[in-house]
Amino acid sequence: MQADGVGLREIILGTPLGGRDTEARVAIEMNRHLGGMVKLVPQMYGNTEACKQAVMEIKVLMSMNNVACKRAMLLYGIATERQMCDYWSSRQADGSAALAKDLHSRVLPFVVPRFFKHSCQTPDSFVVLSLVMTEMWAGEQLGNWPCVP
Repeated sequence: MQADGVGLREIILGTPLGGRDTEARVAIEMNRHLGGMVKLVPQMYGNTEACKQAVMEIKVLMSMNNVACKRAMLLYGIATERQMCDYWSSRQADGSAALAKDLHSRVLPFVVPRFFKHSCQTPDSFVVLSLVMTEMWAGEQLGNWPCVP
């Protein structure tokens, strides 16, 4: 995965305007990471009906062409599963580790409840808001996350 140079920033943000020839690679990488979620969920939650339903939904999402939904699923996974955040820790050179940590600890705790408030109906807005908060307000405390005593 490191050899192809597709990091978390490119998967979530999309390919640079000058590199549109890599869009197919990014789509393949997105599906690989969703496939990793399919394997992770049963390890975390066992063989329950809820887990089976979640795995089925992720597989359905993988078969879709909706990039915003796939990005939203990856962001949600980073927000809720520490293992998905930790996966990126070996990717220091392309900034994926720092981005994943920032998303998990600062941005997504602020954004995910707003996404849920609207019944998860706007995955594109969820992705864009997450990216805007990450890129434009880097390092700023959002809401009360992290809680500062």
